[in-house]
Amino acid sequence: MPFWTRLRDRARRPGRPWAGRRLSVWVRAAGCLVLFLLSMLATVVSMRDGAIGDILTGAFGTLFFGLGVVLGVRQLRSGRWFVQRVTRVWEFAGVARRELDRIEEMVGWLRELPPDRAAVELADLGRCPGPLDALFFHAGRGELTEALLISVERVRAGSGGVLDVVLASLDRDGRVREAAVRRMAAEPAPGQEWFLVERAVDHVPVIRQVALGALAALLAEQPGCYEERVWRGFARVAGRDRAVGLRALLEGRAGTD
Repeated sequence: MPFWTRLRDRARRPGRPWAGRRLSVWVRAAGCLVLFLLSMLATVVSMRDGAIGDILTGAFGTLFFGLGVVLGVRQLRSGRWFVQRVTRVWEFAGVARRELDRIEEMVGWLRELPPDRAAVELADLGRCPGPLDALFFHAGRGELTEALLISVERVRAGSGGVLDVVLASLDRDGRVREAAVRRMAAEPAPGQEWFLVERAVDHVPVIRQVALGALAALLAEQPGCYEERVWRGFARVAGRDRAVGLRALLEGRAGTD
């Protein structure tokens, strides 16, 4: 692996809140601000000395670097960067299917989050399609059994938080998946819809029915919040043989709108 790739991956690991793109945005904004102040100072000095060329140079410098500050602030105020600072799940946004070790790392980190952070990270997980797809892919192949074990045991014991429940819904044991889906149906939370879509095409009929019922309830109660997300989740599983029920649910709703 190239040196710069290793350096980038190390910077993106959890616990490094100033890593990755966030750092570069703040550095660019700070650099533009410093250059803006220097150019302002140069303009003031030039005006005092009365050199026309220096005045024009300082004025253009002020305009150029002032525009940079405006663009930098606009990026920071767009909301995306503040969301990334608050939720660390974005540090896994670039993870692909081939990076099984990073997915195992993400599962371990999610599993140990305190309850006050778990709901926020789960809600933002759906905005990272790469690691979410890789999570479903490797769990379906049974390659995350050990990583999921702690969450599975918590759900079997009737405990565990929202992240334990969604992670346990990926277990190979149908009884564990059913218990997790029933928990999601009884205790809905933003971010669960991606995992419910996955279980809505499960090979076990009872799990499919519970997941479809939970999705129907979410769509009925908050269509503006969930409908677009469920459709996006459906696009991932639409080619599967057991997607008929989910397709009927979504198309039925579309027909009544």
